[in-house]
Amino acid sequence: MLELAERAYNRRANQSVEELAWLLDILSRRKLRRVLEIGCQDGGTFWAWSQIATADAQLLGIDWDPVGKLAETKTLPSRGRQKVKLIEADSSDPATRDTVCDWLGSDYLDFLFIDGDHSAIGVRADWSAYSTLVRPGGLVAFHDITSGPSNGVEAFWAELKARYRTDEKIDPGHRNMERMGIGVLYL
Repeated sequence: MLELAERAYNRRANQSVEELAWLLDILSRRKLRRVLEIGCQDGGTFWAWSQIATADAQLLGIDWDPVGKLAETKTLPSRGRQKVKLIEADSSDPATRDTVCDWLGSDYLDFLFIDGDHSAIGVRADWSAYSTLVRPGGLVAFHDITSGPSNGVEAFWAELKARYRTDEKIDPGHRNMERMGIGVLYL
């Protein structure tokens, strides 16, 4: 998975390669048919999910201000018969959640990646709004779980760790960065 993570990084994934490779390894052992990413930015991690999801997967991205190539095309990468969609909106807007629910129909998500505004309020709101759309046995991953006590995300992650089975990867090579770490929560 290291090679796939490096390719995603080269596609402008804003992640530590080691952390992303770790997450991709976990995800590659599962059948991902419904994926939602909040905070797609350039689409690098979204591309990585498309590479390990099933050929008929549905992948949805939400970003209020996509940048780079993603903003130019308003489309996301896919392979096989995958259906992909980008919603250019605020994930905390109830209308955005309604759009996601319409997109899902009666299905549930297999994987939810929360990488939006990196504030405790934003992360909590995304968790509250979208975690209920993940099937039992599905995964929710958070980026920047150790982003420091000033924004409260680290404290929120600690709360979740006390209530759920979790795993995390923090690249020690990125300890000087303000934001880092990926946490996985098993539902």
